[in-house]
Amino acid sequence: MIRSTVLPIVGIVLSIAAAMACSLLLQKHMTGTSGESWFESVCQTDSEEGGANCAKVLASPYSYIPPRFPDKLEKRTYYPAAFVGLIYYTSIAVWLIGVGLPSPQRRRLHLFPLLFVAAGLAGSAYFTYIMFSRLEEWCPWCLLTHGLNLLIGICLVLMLPKRATEPACPSGEEPSSSEAPDSSAAAERDALRPAHPSGRLVLITVLAIAFIVYAQRANVGLKNWKQIAESRQGTLSQCKAAVARLQADTKKLVTNWQLAEVQDIPIRQDNPARTHAKPGEATWTVVVFSDFQCPHCGKVAKFLEEQVQPMFAGRLKIVFKHYPLNKDCNGNVQHAIHKHACTTAAMAEAARQIGGNEAFWEAHDFLFGNRELIKKAGLSTETIAIELGFDPPLFTQKMRATPAAKRIWDDVNVASTLKITATPSIFVEGKKVDSLAILDAAFWDAMATRFWREAKQPRPPRTKTKPTEAARNGAGKAAPHGHAAPEHATEGNRDQPAGP
Repeated sequence: MIRSTVLPIVGIVLSIAAAMACSLLLQKHMTGTSGESWFESVCQTDSEEGGANCAKVLASPYSYIPPRFPDKLEKRTYYPAAFVGLIYYTSIAVWLIGVGLPSPQRRRLHLFPLLFVAAGLAGSAYFTYIMFSRLEEWCPWCLLTHGLNLLIGICLVLMLPKRATEPACPSGEEPSSSEAPDSSAAAERDALRPAHPSGRLVLITVLAIAFIVYAQRANVGLKNWKQIAESRQGTLSQCKAAVARLQADTKKLVTNWQLAEVQDIPIRQDNPARTHAKPGEATWTVVVFSDFQCPHCGKVAKFLEEQVQPMFAGRLKIVFKHYPLNKDCNGNVQHAIHKHACTTAAMAEAARQIGGNEAFWEAHDFLFGNRELIKKAGLSTETIAIELGFDPPLFTQKMRATPAAKRIWDDVNVASTLKITATPSIFVEGKKVDSLAILDAAFWDAMATRFWREAKQPRPPRTKTKPTEAARNGAGKAAPHGHAAPEHATEGNRDQPAGP
């Protein structure tokens, strides 16, 4: 009685619970939040290194099947592991609801869910190993689904039907005294009981699983399209608001910066920094959150170096922080706005790990200068490594290593606390610069006047910083290995993800 009623119900409950957890994990993977406070309270995003952090696990290359490493530029189909888990657990639940426990005559049918769950348990073991060996954080909800998967496997093993009872003796013979008196009765009951499930029921169950799988896949696609539509609508609204603010004069832009709240932006000693100031000279710190595949970011990087720095006699200390607009390495982005954003960010980090600050800025200028070629996959990882003067295998290894991914995650987390949703985002002395002022020469000229007044020094005549001088001061090369950095074709005024 327990085998035929209780065990299938237990299996159904466990499968539905695991499917619900995967559904919320998929929502968090796609949008950055599950929408449920009780779920988010377990997924701590402010944990210390090595603690629970669902967002970082979902942003890792291993959150996809197959894994999405940043140096993979070729076109492939990747599925979020949470989506595969949702399909897996839903299929088990539908099978148990439709078929349940087969009768002894159809016991071989039970091998299908057993083999299916065995493959799922192998997957659970793999992802658990990855979480605790390759990643520095772990996901509590992921572990819960793996635990539920183990319980489902145990339940299905206990549900394995017994063999059909054979008659106690041939027809016309009396049963021996050593045999149980009710053996013949049990055999007769098995023979009279209709075989379960019928072929029609199995077919209906399989068709139901196929329909649900198709519906879930279509639902995920519909959500993606809805998010893209909402993103475009939000971008249009922001553009209209920006047009209304175009009448703001330079003085108002400077006043807006002055009145902005000072943000505590952590800067590491090994953060990429570019300055032409001499030791002991007063400087202003400019933090730039950027994306190497963002056309506007490339234009701003060139503008800051070639036009703004001379206003300050090279005394701006420009600190670079990553904010790739791609959901593969940025959980705050709803889809891949820039296909190669994560890859190029990993390239710059690999250059920094191998060659330090100057190597980073060489990669910085090269990646921006060749953005269009990289966008079309016209430059391979090996070619870029050679152009930057690095050993390709070592360069690729550094790109795929955990420190590179962790540095990008750390910068993205800092951007999240600052409520950054677009690139480039610039902070001068901890205060955010209005997006309309970023490429406004008059704004920066007024800021330079303010800088020299605070430094109590006369403003020197403007002199354009020479590339050779910039390189000697740790600024990197304007065109590494003889490649000129071309003008960037502006694709839009500002690159933005779908939402905060």
